[in-house]
Amino acid sequence: MTGPFSASDAVLFDLDGTLYRLAPMRRRMLFELMRWGAAHPLTFPRLMSCLREFRSAREELRGFADPDRALADVQYEVPAERLGVPPEELRSMVEEWMFKRPLPFLAGAAWPGLREVLLQLKASGVRLGVFSDYAPESKLEALGVRDLFDVALAATDREVNRFKPDPRGFILGAERLGAAPGSTVYVGDRADVDGVGGAYLHGPVGSGKTALMWAQTRDSAEAIEALTNLLLDHGVTGPLRARARGSRTRCVHASHTLAPH
Repeated sequence: MTGPFSASDAVLFDLDGTLYRLAPMRRRMLFELMRWGAAHPLTFPRLMSCLREFRSAREELRGFADPDRALADVQYEVPAERLGVPPEELRSMVEEWMFKRPLPFLAGAAWPGLREVLLQLKASGVRLGVFSDYAPESKLEALGVRDLFDVALAATDREVNRFKPDPRGFILGAERLGAAPGSTVYVGDRADVDGVGGAYLHGPVGSGKTALMWAQTRDSAEAIEALTNLLLDHGVTGPLRARARGSRTRCVHASHTLAPH
């Protein structure tokens, strides 16, 4: 098969919503928050306001491009100023509720068959990496797949200092995998950030090249089957075999073709 992903040397993955299912994690963390809130009714509204503002500010910072400021700090400074709280206080809340408390539940939210597919990719000689807006190390450890990735990169790493869809992290990820950007597949679940940013690996916006997208499905047992098929369809071959060509899985196959605006 020819095309932008033929003869791929490396696969760079998004993490949240791509290597594990978001829906069960969100349900579990909502339960944890409600349980905590029942025991701390006076401080619960403040915690929720802080977490919401942090998430909102990060989305607004997708256009951040100041080389003299660290995004790792700015992501806390901006919402903290709006909330009227010290940045370190906000950082403490976020680290506890968004980075630490979810870890014990991640393995249960992983896509069934995730490690198997990653092992098959490794066996085929494909180099694997992760590029995420959030620090990936602890999540990969919790998922039990850190040993399978050659590169783990975050948007807040100093060398990147840009949220997706800025191309810097995508291109740096390919470079660290020792692969040319044009022979690296990026797999993600958000067309607006993963699709747009991943397409920069294969040419400028408007070139018609695509990033590889896949959607969450109702049947989680088929989701990894779909991912396997998508990679096969885009030239990531080796010993991989499509195990569910006729499956009912609803996936987005190279779904975000960029066009000039």
